[in-house]
Amino acid sequence: LNSRKASTDEMSQRLQTGIQRICCLSMIPLLIGLKYPAAVFLYWITNNLLSGFQAWLLAQPWARIFFRLPPLPTSVPLPPQGMAAPKNPLITLAEGLNNLGKPKSPK
Repeated sequence: LNSRKASTDEMSQRLQTGIQRICCLSMIPLLIGLKYPAAVFLYWITNNLLSGFQAWLLAQPWARIFFRLPPLPTSVPLPPQGMAAPKNPLITLAEGLNNLGKPKSPK
């Protein structure tokens, strides 16, 4: 069970990283082709830098103590006995895309 969970987490991480890269690359034509005012770019850059700093800061144990935030969870609780664990939506989407065009087997 643990090895399956690890491979699922790894596949989910790869899929998420791929989607993020595609989104970043798809923004390049938009940024080059459209003429935005400089203030919009200044806002985007400032907002992204501050958001990244905030995420980094809140991940630090000393900052969580200073701001009196609860510690980050180290593991995800298991579902109750007899109940199936929910599937990752990204994996469900990837499986659905892989099965497109394949004939369905009768149940």
